[in-house]
Amino acid sequence: MKYFLKLIGFFSVSFYIISKLVYASDWVQLSETDSAIHYIQKKPEKTKSPIKEVWEMQDLKKITPHGEQSYRILAEYDCNQRQWRIKNYTSHARWMATGEILDISDTPDEWQPVAPGTPSQRIYDIVCDK
Repeated sequence: MKYFLKLIGFFSVSFYIISKLVYASDWVQLSETDSAIHYIQKKPEKTKSPIKEVWEMQDLKKITPHGEQSYRILAEYDCNQRQWRIKNYTSHARWMATGEILDISDTPDEWQPVAPGTPSQRIYDIVCDK
């Protein structure tokens, strides 16, 4: 029986590690700032619309007072107006947008300009083919 439990434990840990690697392979590290590591989905959807949607993720370098370690964000980029906004997001208790969901927002933010030298500018350049 002990052997059987060890075997189950081994497979559980192995499955957990493999699932994390597979999930991580869906994301590409884009940049790193003083406060976070920024990722985007590996293959953003290509559309003819000037408004592009892309999934982003931020792994925070310091846990927030609310216990957040990461954010998963659906952002929109307006290629004609050079602006962007967060369409919705979730905050998570673990890195790579895993663990308990601590907050959810489905209310889009206001549009804001894409600032030079920021992660949003790098993403804008990628999704808008600049």
